[in-house]
Amino acid sequence: MVKEQKIELLKREILDIRVCRYLRSLFDGLNIEVNEDDKGSIFDLMKKNKLSGWSWQTTETAALFMPDDAMVYRAKIYIQSYRSYLHSFIQFNFDNKKYVFDPCLGLINTLDEYLYELGAEAIGKVSAKDIKDYFIKNVKEQSKDNQSVIYSTNMLAKQSNCKIYKDEVFFHDKEDPYAPMYRNGSGYKNISINKNNIKGLTVHYYISGITKK
Repeated sequence: MVKEQKIELLKREILDIRVCRYLRSLFDGLNIEVNEDDKGSIFDLMKKNKLSGWSWQTTETAALFMPDDAMVYRAKIYIQSYRSYLHSFIQFNFDNKKYVFDPCLGLINTLDEYLYELGAEAIGKVSAKDIKDYFIKNVKEQSKDNQSVIYSTNMLAKQSNCKIYKDEVFFHDKEDPYAPMYRNGSGYKNISINKNNIKGLTVHYYISGITKK
């Protein structure tokens, strides 16, 4: 079965409408900018298929707004029978059931159905809580050392031919699929944090992290 057929089958899964409403309610404070081309909410860009190839950045950023027990998985998925892709998706709980939110493939599914169709093999995972703690800690540290932030983002812009925003906080963690920010390479600005809760931000994607094997 080819990629398009598998994804179409997953999109046909009938879900409790409350699951979709719940997810939408989480991301009011999140704005996404993809290079210089597309801007909008996570669901607007997902609907337009503008998040394809940005799974590392999108899942890690979305996790900042999700409950602490949500898990970001880094995995091999088999969207074509003869090849695997490295990809990231989010597992979350709702009403005592496990679901997957995969904004880059435009999918919201029960975990069992997602794994059945795409045969995901985890190579790493991290909790939303760990991502939030890491993010907040580094925002505070990098804000004290603005020159290092500008240097990092300027170096990144030379690779991606994008405009640089000097007020961005740049993230790129070590090459470890269990690290909070794995292959992220994004700039964050307009960050609002209240009592260690992230209320809002704008994320700017510079380099697509898609990897094929």
